[in-house]
Amino acid sequence: MVKDDRSILVDCHTLEIRDWIEASGLPLPDKILHTHVQPEHCRESDGFPAAEILVHEELRELASDPEAYARNTSTHGENPAKWPTTMGRETYGIGGSITMLPPEAPLAVSRTFRSGDEVEWNGLQFRVIRLPGHSRHHSGFLMEQHGQAWCLFSGDLIRNNSRLVNVYDLEDAYGSTRLSSQPEVLTLAGSLGVDCFLPSTGPVIANGRAQARDLSRAIRQYEEALRWTSGAFHALKMPEPEPVGRYHGVADGVYQMGGFGNCIVFIDGQGRGLMVDPGPCDYENDSREQDFLDDLELLEREAGLREIEVALITHFHGDHYDMAPALKTRYPTCRLAAWSLVADVIEDPHAFPYGFRLPGYFESFEKGTSQKSEGVITAPFTGTIGWYWKNNRSDNVVVTVKAKGHDKKEE
Repeated sequence: MVKDDRSILVDCHTLEIRDWIEASGLPLPDKILHTHVQPEHCRESDGFPAAEILVHEELRELASDPEAYARNTSTHGENPAKWPTTMGRETYGIGGSITMLPPEAPLAVSRTFRSGDEVEWNGLQFRVIRLPGHSRHHSGFLMEQHGQAWCLFSGDLIRNNSRLVNVYDLEDAYGSTRLSSQPEVLTLAGSLGVDCFLPSTGPVIANGRAQARDLSRAIRQYEEALRWTSGAFHALKMPEPEPVGRYHGVADGVYQMGGFGNCIVFIDGQGRGLMVDPGPCDYENDSREQDFLDDLELLEREAGLREIEVALITHFHGDHYDMAPALKTRYPTCRLAAWSLVADVIEDPHAFPYGFRLPGYFESFEKGTSQKSEGVITAPFTGTIGWYWKNNRSDNVVVTVKAKGHDKKEE
């Protein structure tokens, strides 16, 4: 936006916009506002060194501090029992998956704003409107002059033709999104007294209030359709499968862990077994490994299992993986199989930013804060075995390691 030989930029999709501004003979922006922080909307880098850059106060770290971001995406879930409360919500992700990415290059944030603030620029006021949904702390800017509202910079709340930008960025927790709250947010946007919506994605929306109403109505209809029942349908009563330990037979030769989920075992006519995700979700159980092995013994005795030949790992969560060492101990020739990217994380978890390493994601023999310690570890399976230290202080710590035995040092 240009006014009196000055300009302001709201979100920045490409640094090439600088070339376009200069080629058009327009002034470079002296202020940049961000409706939210995502790589595709924060690409100014250091291309506008004279501009003041503003982001929401809760997004300053994400926008400008890659070291702090790295620390907050490399945490270890110390207490899995908190899952029913957090539902996997983390600083920058959900259940071990990073859902909030920083800019490709950190921003030189000058100051921050919060909902309800007014940002002054060249005789105009940009009132910060809380429009949560499409990412955390998503905001809009209602542009006003002399008390009259002219337009709404709506971020990624809505795009032209009454559409959502995407559903992915509406994720809220493990298994849930903020979709159901969007009709209320859209109603708020439509109540601000302006028709001109300037979205971060797509063309200008000239009839923003009408499109906000249409999208709100469409979301409500969609959610109502999900709850619809005819009132006449009655599910056929299925015979209860005979349990084998904690497993339930769901088809011939197919057994699924009941109650704790995840583990599925396929057994063919020759007793060969395939297991999917060896890691039942029962962290409160102190005897979980022994119970896991006892169930395998029951499958051998009552379901004809001879051995598990292959275990498939769908993703790197403890409750889908952490019984793999025990499985390999019982069946030494069992092969672990996973998508190549998942395999890389399993073999060297500390090389990856991952927000929810539950206990059991890696083999550990001791945890403590002592000045000196010693111990022995036997690798339970092929892969990278190592030691990990976390320094919670700001000063440097020197760690000296002395090792002996059959090992290979890797830098």
